[in-house]
Amino acid sequence: MSADYRTLKNKAKKWQFIPSAKDRGVFLPPFYKKSILSLTLSCFILLQLFYSTSVSAASALSSNDIASLRQYITDSVSRNHISGATLAIASENQTLLLEAFGKRNVTNNTDMTTDTLFHIASTNKAITSFLIGILVDEGVLTWDTKAIDIYPSFTLSNQSYANQITIRQLLDMSSGLPKDISAVFDNEAARFILEGLGNTALLAAPGEQYQYSNIGISMAAYLAVLAKTKADNGTIIETDLDNLHAGYEKLLREKVLVPLGMSDAYLYIDDARNTGKMANSHHLDNDTFVVSESTDQRVDNMAPAGGLKTSANSLLRYMITEMQIG
Repeated sequence: MSADYRTLKNKAKKWQFIPSAKDRGVFLPPFYKKSILSLTLSCFILLQLFYSTSVSAASALSSNDIASLRQYITDSVSRNHISGATLAIASENQTLLLEAFGKRNVTNNTDMTTDTLFHIASTNKAITSFLIGILVDEGVLTWDTKAIDIYPSFTLSNQSYANQITIRQLLDMSSGLPKDISAVFDNEAARFILEGLGNTALLAAPGEQYQYSNIGISMAAYLAVLAKTKADNGTIIETDLDNLHAGYEKLLREKVLVPLGMSDAYLYIDDARNTGKMANSHHLDNDTFVVSESTDQRVDNMAPAGGLKTSANSLLRYMITEMQIG
């Protein structure tokens, strides 16, 4: 690692702004940011470095910094640390750099491009929060709407706690839901995330303790889908519960992906693969990268927490929108 890159990493630590759940309100990428650095690797790692408005873009990220980053990624590819990457840098509403490195499929010798699709994993959580924020603005629900008010059948082992959980707590991960229950839902329909928590004990009372939670983000998204359905139709019927995943995809596309011009963003893995632009997973075999078998599912009930596939080019559109305060 070069001295220049170590300096840049130290800057990144200083830039990073992670307010408390109380200050943040919801799990959003901090809105009041003026620049972002996003690095997406073909092994599906996404690195985002935010810095606050107190640091100007010009002083925080110089041309030497950008050159150092480019060199670091180039070196990482040549040394087989990664098989490929796309690097996107934006400040305010301007793209400073958008570049591809290495291969998206080493077996076929296919070059990485800036429109290569990646599974962006938990970056999807921020986009889900963005979607719910739009519905809040539209009056469909509020940050403090209770889960029980949208889905009256919602239960936990402690019903008093179930009656307290809000959209805000699900998004800022203070609902009390334990992290280790996600695996229980792997092969279940999306509706089970709302229906299957009856025996679940919370780690703490809602609003009292932070715990990273894929379930919480997914639950917030599906509750928002039901709230929108109820606002449009006046009621929720059984088939609405059967179509939660499709309902989320429809809302996400209508409210976020299409308006932002994210035309190459897909929730379903088959749709992403059919474009012929999906990056492959890779692993090292005797110091040589080989393509790995994908573990993506056609319908992922945790999709709101990490199912989206898109390119660095499209992700920039979303990030610049956030930096412009929506």
